[in-house]
Amino acid sequence: GDRAARWKAGGSWHDAIQASAVAKGAVFAIRGDTSTPASNRKGCRDEESPKLHWGRSRMGNQFAAACRRGARMAPNQDSFFFIELAGRDFVLGLLDGHGPHGHRYSELVSWYLPVLLLRSAHFPANVPEALISAFAASYEMLADLIPTRSSSSGATCVVVVRKGDVVYTANLGDSHAVMYGPGTSHLLSKEHRPEPPAGR
Repeated sequence: GDRAARWKAGGSWHDAIQASAVAKGAVFAIRGDTSTPASNRKGCRDEESPKLHWGRSRMGNQFAAACRRGARMAPNQDSFFFIELAGRDFVLGLLDGHGPHGHRYSELVSWYLPVLLLRSAHFPANVPEALISAFAASYEMLADLIPTRSSSSGATCVVVVRKGDVVYTANLGDSHAVMYGPGTSHLLSKEHRPEPPAGR
């Protein structure tokens, strides 16, 4: 209907990123996911979808993304996006779909969430508010594009934003963000689970 049309209109991901990126200081953006296989028969391998990108990276080979399908014969449901900003700042998002249609959720969110973040009136001056508004808008997007959502399908999402000497994280679900340094590591996110705490 009309609500879904407002999300589907507007051209390609490349065009959507380009329309917002320059004004927000972005120089490079990339997203990727894994396509659904034609069959889930034993021995059938997922084929990686072409990664969509815009601009030219200044970080070069300092960024990498990799994923691996689980043991079950099901499509790989992982997606990611990366936005490189001026001054070596960046936005990194990782998604892990679950359920029969998990790949659909992770693909949609990895398409729209970086665009919504760049379009936020709060970004990049107020990163926490920008993340909250982008996550809220992504929820509205899913409600419009997948009106008959199944409770057994969805996607976790964790986003990390570096701005100067500060690192911000936002997440839904049990995906984790971890910062590594020489001989140390620090968990940046706290997982969300539907189950109540033990003993309650």
